[in-house]
Amino acid sequence: MKTIFAYEDLLLLTVKVAAILSALDAIALGPVPVTWIAAILPFFASVLLRAQFKSVPVSLFFLFSWAVVVQGLSAICSSAGFCSEPHMPPLSTTPYPVFIALRFLPFVMLISMLAAIAKLRNRQRELSDFVIRLGTWIAGLALYVYIAQLSGLPDIPRTRLGTDGMEVTAVRFSYAFHRALGTFREPSGMAVWLMLPFLLSLRSASWRTYLMGAAIVLSGSMTAFVAISAGAALSAVFLMTKTIRQKSWLFRLPIVAGFAVSFSVVAFDFLVKTNDDFSGLWGVISDRLLPVFVGGIEESNRGYVFEFAEETGISLFGYGLGNINLLLTEWQGGIAVSGILSLYLNILLGLGAIGLAILGVFLARPLLQNLSTTTAREAYPVYAAYFAWLTAFVIHSAEFPFMFSLTYGLVAALGTARQRDIGRRLS
Repeated sequence: MKTIFAYEDLLLLTVKVAAILSALDAIALGPVPVTWIAAILPFFASVLLRAQFKSVPVSLFFLFSWAVVVQGLSAICSSAGFCSEPHMPPLSTTPYPVFIALRFLPFVMLISMLAAIAKLRNRQRELSDFVIRLGTWIAGLALYVYIAQLSGLPDIPRTRLGTDGMEVTAVRFSYAFHRALGTFREPSGMAVWLMLPFLLSLRSASWRTYLMGAAIVLSGSMTAFVAISAGAALSAVFLMTKTIRQKSWLFRLPIVAGFAVSFSVVAFDFLVKTNDDFSGLWGVISDRLLPVFVGGIEESNRGYVFEFAEETGISLFGYGLGNINLLLTEWQGGIAVSGILSLYLNILLGLGAIGLAILGVFLARPLLQNLSTTTAREAYPVYAAYFAWLTAFVIHSAEFPFMFSLTYGLVAALGTARQRDIGRRLS
């Protein structure tokens, strides 16, 4: 029994360390980004500490296997001369084989994380509390960096290449206002990372909720704004349809969310440094969202990806993960590898209609589990974060991020942890 708890303690510690590293997006140790280490750690820990790989959804293994098959077919097609051979752009930081191998790292991380969290089901609350505390620290650091960049105080060391393939020597924004980005390379990266801890904190809203809300607002990330709003609404509607206890708790959420949003808006008005004529948050939001509501998502700054998808066309098998990025780069005439910026498009173009169908099965699985013994207070924040990620994947994160793996694992644990406790008491 002591050995089992020792395994769980070490596994939980590894997950916590990986979560911390996942937030250091702007930092690299030599040529290795810290976020890569965050993705690799859970794999070794899960194997060595006997994580429950049998609890990982079979559909995820199918998706991983299908990605390997498509990549193999693509390689055979290129070597036989039937397909054009992919070429890495001038500012590539890795050779082609390494670039392709890295496209599979998020799959390995997600599988390992779900296996680890399955073994830690009885410590779900402890893990959730840690995520909230970590989110508070990351948000506080983001607010400090925001002020530091405006006042000349020391910034954090940004040792990783920027998302455009260039060195990060200074932070400038061609945007309506200076944005909070903290330890990340992009403000939206910080904002979506904070979605899970922010929504988990709604179980018992406190100053932590408001601090994280302020950091998200000052990021100016439309993706996070829309995703959190959609996640909060969809979670309430979804749980109303489930046989879940204490549904009345759901009616408190608009009040809590309203206070958090109000505080964040006030913080924005006091701290924002505008670059143009915008004088408030709502002016910025309307300026960016109105064209999308009128003309569709192609009017957003992600519109080029959807134009590329329309011109490329949809196939049954896809072009292979990574290959589709190189095709987009060539289509744009870029000198650094371009990102697809949407998980759904990345899977659809990279793995075809078959891959997207398998992904749909995987993502739908947590929505089909039994929650009859779970309270609304337990379920709502986790499902809100899950729906927020499903929304964000439309225009953000072409691959599985670390915080999504945590969210999926916490959602999956809801349907079994309480049932296991009940079974233990009855026995």
